[in-house]
Amino acid sequence: GLPGLNGSSGGSGPAGATGATGATGASGVAAPIVTGANCIGTKCTYKIGDTGPGGGIIFFVDYNDQYAGFNYLEAAPTSCESASSAWSSDTSHSLLAVKGWAARAVGSGQANTTAMLANGATSYVGDTSGAAFYSNALASGVPTGCVTSKDDWFLGSIGEMKLMDDNLQGLGEFNAVRYWSSTEDTSTIAWNQAFGWGSQDANYPKTWTNRVRPVRAF
Repeated sequence: GLPGLNGSSGGSGPAGATGATGATGASGVAAPIVTGANCIGTKCTYKIGDTGPGGGIIFFVDYNDQYAGFNYLEAAPTSCESASSAWSSDTSHSLLAVKGWAARAVGSGQANTTAMLANGATSYVGDTSGAAFYSNALASGVPTGCVTSKDDWFLGSIGEMKLMDDNLQGLGEFNAVRYWSSTEDTSTIAWNQAFGWGSQDANYPKTWTNRVRPVRAF
C-alpha cells in the first residue's frame, strides 16, 4: 500500500549546561593621558582659532593624519612677536638643510630651526638678532612682556607660515607686513610670508628686518 504520512516533530531537548568561563586575557597597555582644557582622555579637540596650550592661537589641525609627530600647529601669542628681527647677520654661507622643497614643507620648521642653531657658519649661534635664535629662545617673559607657558617654539617653514596667514584671517592680531620663515633661498636671501596680501617672496636679504611669529607643534 502507499507510505503513511510523517509524524509531527518532537519537541526540542533541554539546553546543555553552560561551559566554564575562560581565563581573563592580559591587560592592554594603558593609553597616555593628555591634559589640557581642550583634551578629553587621549584626544584633543582644538579647532583653528582656539587658544592653544602655549597661550597662542591654533592655526592648523591635521584632520587627515598627514603628519607624524604632531596634530596641531600653534602661533605664538601676540605678546611674543618680534617686531624687527633679521633672518641672520651672515650672508656669506648657505645652509643646505634649510633650503629646497623639503625645507619649505609643512612639518619642516622645527628641523630647519634646529639645523640653523647647530650651524655656526650661518648663525644663529650667538646671533641674538636672528629670527631662529629669537624663536628658539621664546619662553614666558622672554622677551619682556611675552606670556606663554611653553618653551618649544621654533621658526616656521614657509609652508607653515602660509598656513598661518591663510587660516587666521582676521585672527591673531597680525600686521599687514612680511614675516620671516625658516626656509632659505640663497646665501643672501630667505623666504618670507606677506601677511595681509598673501604672497610668499624670496627677495629680501637675510640682514633685513621683518616680523617673527614663532610656531610650536604638538
